[in-house]
Amino acid sequence: MWTLVTAIAVLAAGLAGLDWINIGANPVGEVAKARSVSRLLQPEVGAPPRMTRLAGHPLLAHDVKLADVTCKLPPFDTPPEPLQAYYEAAVGCMEAAWAPVFAALRVPIRPVTINGADDIPRNLCGRPSADEAAAMYCSANTTIYMPRSRVLVPGGDARYQRAVVLPILAHEYGHHIQYLSGMLRAAERAQDDAGHGSAAALETTRRVELQATCFAGLFLGDAARGGSITKSAAEEMMDTFHTTLSSETHGSRLNQADWADRGHRTNATAQCDTWTAPADDVG
Repeated sequence: MWTLVTAIAVLAAGLAGLDWINIGANPVGEVAKARSVSRLLQPEVGAPPRMTRLAGHPLLAHDVKLADVTCKLPPFDTPPEPLQAYYEAAVGCMEAAWAPVFAALRVPIRPVTINGADDIPRNLCGRPSADEAAAMYCSANTTIYMPRSRVLVPGGDARYQRAVVLPILAHEYGHHIQYLSGMLRAAERAQDDAGHGSAAALETTRRVELQATCFAGLFLGDAARGGSITKSAAEEMMDTFHTTLSSETHGSRLNQADWADRGHRTNATAQCDTWTAPADDVG
């Protein structure tokens, strides 16, 4: 069994109060104990306008669907240059799928930068250790960090590596969607109201993470239907969501798999509405 760890971090006022959220479990050890997302979810100065709400967010309306896209992805390989090219093409495909949704909402879909260096450099959101995160999204510079030393599985062939890496990338891009839409900021407000460190605040963290996982499944299903990846490749990628460990920050193993599957089965964003789901579904 392998397990998935990523992290999101965004810029707080004055660069203070940064903290990490672990996505899943550490592939080389136990899940690092998650801390509060308190003060993490503030947008940077000059950010595009957002609809800062959770329940009833227009992004999750029943008639909102990802665009059918067919993207030509380059061959997957693990050296730095071809891996970066694969990341760029895959994220371009994700953006093409989401762009019409944001256009309809009249919200700019700001591009994301992909950093595929050997390790996560110190950045505006800090630098988690390898035990804390394999990958991370930072809203302060709208960058996804996909360090080769952390996301690649030693000894795995290209097919297996791709099945592991693309779901991680899709999950991190899901956090970018949450950020652009204002849901991350709304989640921070919910935590403020609940009291940081409380059970209710921790539940909000799980709703954030499970939605990002659902958005990843949403894209993988869309990409398979459009022919960007084969259906068999998509199924291999979806298997990664079925082999994660239960986590207090990301939910039980069954719930993580369930939310990934909800997205994968359809291109309707309403399937990823974790905000109105019963507590048992995000436990």
